[in-house]
Amino acid sequence: MASDSTSISGPVTVKNDSTERVALDLMLHIMGHEKHPNTPNPREYVLTLYKQCWKATHGRALKDILIQD
Repeated sequence: MASDSTSISGPVTVKNDSTERVALDLMLHIMGHEKHPNTPNPREYVLTLYKQCWKATHGRALKDILIQD
């Protein structure tokens, strides 16, 4: 039977500044300021907004961010 033990030999750092985390924070910030009560598909709205925020964190130009691909 394999051992399930895990060990860490040095300090552990948890970073909250990954591009994915920054995109999530940006998305939540935008959602907090937008009015979207009649969104027909809230899941599509959220995923589209996250993808746009992700593109922004990767330095894309605004015209490229707003294109649906």
